[in-house]
Amino acid sequence: MSAITIPPEIPVMTLPGAVFFPRTVLPLRIFEPRYRQMLAETLAGERIFAVAALNEKGADPLAPTEPPHRIATAGIIRACQKSEDGTSTLLLEGLARIAITAIVHEVPYRMIAVQPLLDLTHDAPEALTKLRGRLVRAFTLRAKLGGDLPQELRHAVAEIADPAALCDLLVYSIARDKAFKQRMLETLDPAERLRQTILFFQRESETLAIQRRTQGRLADDEVGNN
Repeated sequence: MSAITIPPEIPVMTLPGAVFFPRTVLPLRIFEPRYRQMLAETLAGERIFAVAALNEKGADPLAPTEPPHRIATAGIIRACQKSEDGTSTLLLEGLARIAITAIVHEVPYRMIAVQPLLDLTHDAPEALTKLRGRLVRAFTLRAKLGGDLPQELRHAVAEIADPAALCDLLVYSIARDKAFKQRMLETLDPAERLRQTILFFQRESETLAIQRRTQGRLADDEVGNN
């Protein structure tokens, strides 16, 4: 976790499908009145708020509030630009996983009580290093089958030595399965997170390889003619 102290109570944005991870950067556009007020007050204070994914299984269309997943990520505003129409764009850098222990209030925006969460300590760092190598191989194959590997991720794979940090970045950047991403956010054992992510990328590679064999040499937009 970052050396920045996370206050015991912070604002939160509850967003559908937005699974945010520590050590990643999330771009956000702020336009709702409640979040405009939240942003103004957050910028005047600690610059820290959380992003939680909407718990769609617990969502009631008749309920007045959006139920968040209990595990989320607290982040700090690293850059913010306000437009003439009152909306803002910002970059939120993930600091740490958090557990939402209570909803303090909903008005004018949602404020939550939180408990920062740390990764479990692993007794065999060399095992994590081996898992990192397997992750890079699985991810690289998945990227080749699914298209070009973005340059920023090429640099990350080369430069980020921390296996847990690299795993979080790759899951955040590449995985499209929201349920899988939420499970990985909730998994505090870095070895287990690495193993599950390796399996996830391997299965995606198998699916993509089958699609390529089925597609043959046709372009993606011509698959329907194959």
